[in-house]
Amino acid sequence: MKRFVAALSVCLLLFAAAVGVLAQEKPQQKKKKTTKSYEYCVEYLNEVKEHLTTSYIHAEKVNAGNLMRAAALGMAEVLSAPEFRSVDAEGRDAIAARLREGTFETIEAIFAALKEVVEAHKIKKLDFVKIADAAAMGMLKEVGDPFSHIFTQEELMKLMQIMFGQARDESLGLSVAPEDGKLTVAYVMFGYPAYVAGLEIGDVIVAINGKPAADMDFKAANEALQAKAGTTTTLTIKREGLLKDYTFELNQFKDRPKDVIHAMLPGQIGYLRMTIFDLSLAGSVRSALKALEEDKMCGLILDLRHNPGGALPAATSVADEFIGDKKLITYTETKYKPKMPFEFLQDMLGQQPTEFRATKKSRFEKLPVVLLIDKASASASELLSGAFQDTGRAILIGETTYGKGVGQTAIPLWKSGGSGGMFGLPSRFLYLTVMKYYLPTGRSIDHIGVSPDIEVPAPKLKGEKFDRVWQLKRSGKLEEYVNSNYEANKQLFHELAMYDAFDSSRYPGFESFCKGLKTKLGPDEVREELRQAIRRKIENESGKRFPYDCQSDVQLQAALLEMQDTLGK
Repeated sequence: MKRFVAALSVCLLLFAAAVGVLAQEKPQQKKKKTTKSYEYCVEYLNEVKEHLTTSYIHAEKVNAGNLMRAAALGMAEVLSAPEFRSVDAEGRDAIAARLREGTFETIEAIFAALKEVVEAHKIKKLDFVKIADAAAMGMLKEVGDPFSHIFTQEELMKLMQIMFGQARDESLGLSVAPEDGKLTVAYVMFGYPAYVAGLEIGDVIVAINGKPAADMDFKAANEALQAKAGTTTTLTIKREGLLKDYTFELNQFKDRPKDVIHAMLPGQIGYLRMTIFDLSLAGSVRSALKALEEDKMCGLILDLRHNPGGALPAATSVADEFIGDKKLITYTETKYKPKMPFEFLQDMLGQQPTEFRATKKSRFEKLPVVLLIDKASASASELLSGAFQDTGRAILIGETTYGKGVGQTAIPLWKSGGSGGMFGLPSRFLYLTVMKYYLPTGRSIDHIGVSPDIEVPAPKLKGEKFDRVWQLKRSGKLEEYVNSNYEANKQLFHELAMYDAFDSSRYPGFESFCKGLKTKLGPDEVREELRQAIRRKIENESGKRFPYDCQSDVQLQAALLEMQDTLGK
């Protein structure tokens, strides 16, 4: 019951925000005016400051004086933005100088100084809300938490849609974060264009569609990383270990990848891959498990590689399918105490649990499980894999995970103005790290990750080898071969796509094709790239992507061997 209430309270908050935004889009509905005064901005920013110094999971490390300095500097910097060019330049410079040079102990003092300069220079129009937003972001930057942000109501609605399995049709499947003044890839999601193109965590984005990333602010960069079906986005990447910068083409699909993928592998070994932990995941996982059970599954490989995580209730619900006997799945700690304007909502939020245990009897509690992880498995993926490991429920194979042992929530900033929508929700939300989770044995994996029981690194191309493969892929020769031979060898190509026995002679005219390439790659390396080109052709023609590759995926091969050994005992 406690878990239900916690999930419901989150859903109510997010759903209300979505309804509020949708309500604003109706032309017949009057919008509630937001007070854009000094007083409003002061109250809004004091609310942000309060949560950073009390609700943030590392609040004890936050210095209030440094927050004030960061707020003032954020306000000064934003005045150089294009939207403030209509303001008298002398006045802008005077405001910026006052904010940079002053020493402020409170938000009130900052705005008193701002007001003084505005009145002295007789500035009539100044968007104080944008200035306040810049101050809020300045304080977040000072805290140094890469996961925290200020969301508008519209942005929160998009997050809400993602958590319910929607609004990902234009996603390229990657997230970026500013790091040391550079735009760095923070995660790459399985099956999406960024993953297919070969991007990796840690790649530094040099340019987006030919435009230098250094010229873009964070918001503009994120907008450029959304793409409509059928379009191509180019990213120029700098990666450690490569000879130069390379430009990757990310081709947006007509249909986004499924959140849950399942198949039956040889030996009646089930395969189930989850791409994200949204709030619709549990039902899809149960359906996949039922289908595999009907196909006489005797063991399961659970694949969490390149899964960036998501909602905590989704992870605990999946764990409940495999971990029984009321065993502990995870427990959390938080400093955040939600405040809601309605008593019934406050009552529900006050009942949020800090301990999550298996709650039901499941048919899969004794099913042999091998779990795959890698460095792109993050957050809820780590919680689930760590719970399996600590309870002895599965053997973990692959690489040490990302190391995100904290969670965020969207805190309504009630002083930032009502929306006019359901419950009169505010126009701003503080998306803040407020929770730290622990695995059943009591360990935290934050900045550490979950280490596999059997380490199997994924092979990575570097230096000259990467460049040679890159040149072959970009030459168009692979596609030319596939297209010219596809119709006459369709059945053979489908067989080769699944497994070619490492036999290049099975490919029609391979020897002459290979000689004509004039590449320093060996015949076996060319064969594998040709096989991958055939797989891409079949995927593009059918609109369906291969769920796995038993021939080239060394981590999956290790999982199959481990499962076969387990079943043979």
